[in-house]
Amino acid sequence: NLAMGTDPEGERIKDHMRNIVPLLLDTVIDINDKLRIIMLYILHKNGITEENLDKLLNQSRAGRRRNIPQPRKERTETTYTNSRWTPYVKDIMEDIIDERLDQRQFPSVGGQRSIVPNNSATSSREFGKWMYPGRGAVRSGPRLIVFILGGVCYSELRCAYEVTQNNNRKWEVFIGSDHTITPTQFLSDLTMGPRQDDDQQKYSNH
Repeated sequence: NLAMGTDPEGERIKDHMRNIVPLLLDTVIDINDKLRIIMLYILHKNGITEENLDKLLNQSRAGRRRNIPQPRKERTETTYTNSRWTPYVKDIMEDIIDERLDQRQFPSVGGQRSIVPNNSATSSREFGKWMYPGRGAVRSGPRLIVFILGGVCYSELRCAYEVTQNNNRKWEVFIGSDHTITPTQFLSDLTMGPRQDDDQQKYSNH
C-alpha cells in the first residue's frame, strides 16, 4: 500500500501514518522490515524532518546513533605548507594512548587498561632480527593497531609515524586499510565503480 499509494481496491490512501505506526509498534515484525517501511515512507513524502524521523525510529525501536561533535586539538608542530591539515585519526590515536578517548563516541574501545611498557620483556619481533644483521634488539612495548575501512590516505599514514615518535616510543602505532587513497583514487571511488585492482583480480581468477 505504501509503495503504490493506494489500497488493494485502488482507493488513494490519504494518511499513511495511520497504517504504518501499528506496524512499527508490532514487536513481531523484524527490525529490517520496519526500516524498509520507514524508507518507503520517506520516499513517498519526498523527505521528512529530523523530528519525524526520530519519532519513527523510536516507534520501531531501531534508534539512531548521533555523531557527537568532537573538539579538535590545536596543533603547533612545524610542518610543510601543503601538510598543515592534521587528520582526525591522529587525535584518536593520541586519546587512546592517553586514555582520554570519548566513550560516548567510541563505546567499543571502552574498558582500556593502563599498559606500562616492560623494558625487560622480549619483543616478538626480536626473533626476526636475523633479517637485519648488525641491528640491536627491537623495542618492546604496547602497540596500537588502527585499521580504516574504505581506504587510508598518506596524511593518515604519517600520523601513525608521528604519534610513535612523539610519545617517546613507549607506544608503537600501526595503521592499515583495504587500500591507499590518492586524489585520483578518491575520485574513482566516488564513481561507485570497481577498482582497477578488483578487475585485475577478477581476470586473474579465470
